[in-house]
Amino acid sequence: MKDVIVFNFTGAYENQDLYRNPDFCVIECKDIEGTNGYCDDEAAGKIRERFKEVSLNGVHFIDAGNYHYLSKFMVERIDEPFTLVVFDHHSDMKESEFFGLLSCGSWILDVVNTNDMVKRVVLVGISEEQKEMIPDVNKEIIVYTDEEIRNMSNVKIPLDCPIYISVDKDVLDETELKTTWDQGIMTKDEFFSIFKGILESGVDIVGVDICGEAEYHFGVDEDDVKNQEFNNMLVRLISGEESEKGD
Repeated sequence: MKDVIVFNFTGAYENQDLYRNPDFCVIECKDIEGTNGYCDDEAAGKIRERFKEVSLNGVHFIDAGNYHYLSKFMVERIDEPFTLVVFDHHSDMKESEFFGLLSCGSWILDVVNTNDMVKRVVLVGISEEQKEMIPDVNKEIIVYTDEEIRNMSNVKIPLDCPIYISVDKDVLDETELKTTWDQGIMTKDEFFSIFKGILESGVDIVGVDICGEAEYHFGVDEDDVKNQEFNNMLVRLISGEESEKGD
């Protein structure tokens, strides 16, 4: 099994068995201030230090959608050209609204502008409105909107270099599971069809991260169960356990 790392910023995972699994690595991050939605320089330094403790080539659970910018700190550790594949309802390519601070809505734009190793970005499942807001940049941006995915037979991901996959569960319809942001229309079947296609393509997957947890609350409810089931399925797929069951 690949390493499974859980970054606990909000407590959301404390309602899931991910947090209690002794085989998984939990990195406690509640003590780091200046992280919710935006990340200041001091917080960024502390996060980078804790990221050093874990393998890049693993499955990283990075909490709620407000923390999606953590993906930037992951991919800056990649030392070869790669394709960044992002499942998200939003483009995350807006200019930061607060003094240039890194944010969950600007992190992909920051990666494109500062990371020389990223060859292209493939955005999967964003809305048509979000597509129209993507600025002109000096890297290749490939976009598959949620409507296009619903109406086409397949999504083609370039396989000419290693891939890093970042998943925000707000790409899914809220009937599938709940997150803390407005959500797309993708079904779990549509998502897993595309996701498994990448895993089974034979391309080198240098790392995977997942965000989009429901807001923490006392006790376990249906939303926690749905998120847990989805997360566990991702772990099984990435670790190869699910494909072995089907053989």
